[in-house]
Amino acid sequence: MSRENYFSGLPKLQRSNSQGPNICAASRVSHLMLRAITNTGTRLPFRPLKQVRTMSSVRRVEKFSSTWPYTEQDLARYDESDDGQFYSSPRFVTHIDDGCIKTLTQYYGRELPPPNVDSPPSVIDLCSSWISHLPASYSTADQSGKRGANVHGVGMSEPELAANKSLKDFSVRDLNRNPIIPSEDASQDAIICSVSVDYLNRPREIFGEIGRVLKPGSRAHMSFSNRCFPTKVVGRWLQISERERTEMVADYFHFAGCPQKQPGELFDQIEIVTLDDGKRSDPLWVVRAQRR
Repeated sequence: MSRENYFSGLPKLQRSNSQGPNICAASRVSHLMLRAITNTGTRLPFRPLKQVRTMSSVRRVEKFSSTWPYTEQDLARYDESDDGQFYSSPRFVTHIDDGCIKTLTQYYGRELPPPNVDSPPSVIDLCSSWISHLPASYSTADQSGKRGANVHGVGMSEPELAANKSLKDFSVRDLNRNPIIPSEDASQDAIICSVSVDYLNRPREIFGEIGRVLKPGSRAHMSFSNRCFPTKVVGRWLQISERERTEMVADYFHFAGCPQKQPGELFDQIEIVTLDDGKRSDPLWVVRAQRR
């Protein structure tokens, strides 16, 4: 559905600071924290000086388990009720603080295919919402109405998707129930998933779909911080460290499409990117991989 068809005649949406995600449990107990309240309306960790990162880094993941290392229990959630009900009320909130959003937007501007109104790249925003954190140039249209990029959102909330100005169009889909990405084979120049990969409880199937729709040589980018709705993330996410979370998402890429596919068949150049603006923003990681 195009956002223009949906989003007509509705009242202007205002940003709300309620119902935002909490700090993930493992992060909450991993070290002592002071609490600070910022203008995002959520409680943030005040990291000791020695834990404030001063540079960004990229680490290539070369070694993986020979078999899928996670059990059904690892991917089970505390609340297995219908996700459609959980997300039925739109949440016009941001899930990371403003500094972290700026860092993620800058990352997308550097790493995604550049916008081009004459030949716009095709991008899918998985688990999309009312904001994609993409640079404005991706949604800016020229006088003829051509956009810098054709961004298709796949998410759970129709009102949120309709409010997202970065999207050309969108599909409402619960990927945990129907892990099929609505796109043709080898049709996408990039796929992003912003602070939502921890909610996917069928990762091999979904990442297999990511591999199916990406063009060879194109990349997928899974970003996340240390915030979540703890009852809806996969159980293991709450029990492991932040480094282990990055490695878990790297495993999702390596075992994408298994057991129908062989481990490592769909993706290579699997990398863990630690992003930092040198300030006390929410932590941010991106796990990315290239389609073979």
